[in-house]
Amino acid sequence: MKNYLFTKSLFICSYLLLFQSFSFAQQIDARFDIAHFQSENTPYIETYLSVNGNGVSYLSKVNGTFQAQLAVVVEFVQDDNIIKVDKYNLYSPEIKDTSLIDFVFLDQQRYQLSEGNYTLSLSLTDNNTNKEIKHKQEIEIKSKNNGFSDIQLVESYKQTIEKNILSKGGYDLIPFISNLYNTDNTKLSCYFEYYSDKNEEVLIQSSIISQSTQKIVNNLIKRKKCNSMFDASLNTFPIENLSSGTYYLKI
Repeated sequence: MKNYLFTKSLFICSYLLLFQSFSFAQQIDARFDIAHFQSENTPYIETYLSVNGNGVSYLSKVNGTFQAQLAVVVEFVQDDNIIKVDKYNLYSPEIKDTSLIDFVFLDQQRYQLSEGNYTLSLSLTDNNTNKEIKHKQEIEIKSKNNGFSDIQLVESYKQTIEKNILSKGGYDLIPFISNLYNTDNTKLSCYFEYYSDKNEEVLIQSSIISQSTQKIVNNLIKRKKCNSMFDASLNTFPIENLSSGTYYLKI
């Protein structure tokens, strides 16, 4: 039987912090993450973007509400050549009172790319103030004949009725774009996929491990058998009784 291992760092905290974010004082405050998956042996990535509603400006609309608007540009560069570019506007929810902003608004995109190394560049511009922030990272696109996709942390989910950009494995998944949890987070949900080049029975185990002890905590472990070339897993762990500290999600 093949043995694969994938871990994702988690931080369970008693207070709220930002992680894997790019933010500037009095400017746009956003979090960004990516995850690698594949469909029918074709690799793709998903991008996850979360924007703090307090970090953008709002203009009034004819219906009396207010709305923010961001220009988003995503570029994939390889050997100094722009391979793919995506430009679109991201809108906040419409609100009636700009003094009562207590939300974030999300965006998710999906990009299919040939195998290879790329530089991903992201820019966000507030269309109402022209304030801009940029982010850049190196990524590798590679097919997996055997093994796991990345782990997607999930804010909430429901069964898919009509397939859309949030749909994977029969569920619509709202991404949780951080790996920091506070006392308001009583559950941790995660989604991942298993790929194989043959129909052999495997045991897939998911667990939460303490960084300090390297042991499973609070019996937070799930197991399932799989006997196919593809399997999608959506797991939820109760975390309200975890002490503040650093943990790993181990697959």
